[in-house]
Amino acid sequence: MILFNSDKKSKDDASPNEANLKNLGLNEDQYILTRKRVIENYIPYSYFTDKYPHLKISYGDWDDVKNR
Repeated sequence: MILFNSDKKSKDDASPNEANLKNLGLNEDQYILTRKRVIENYIPYSYFTDKYPHLKISYGDWDDVKNR
């Protein structure tokens, strides 16, 4: 079983990782893709800003968190 980020830039985008996995011959029952862009998108930014108010970060479900 393979777990991959979707790497989608919006909810309605196609996942480039899914296309790559299918091109490798894998079936949908052999992998799982996250619904959001990357795993970090599942952690609300308020988790960090509540604990560390000096942090000026925000991101949404489709943002690349590394670039924030």
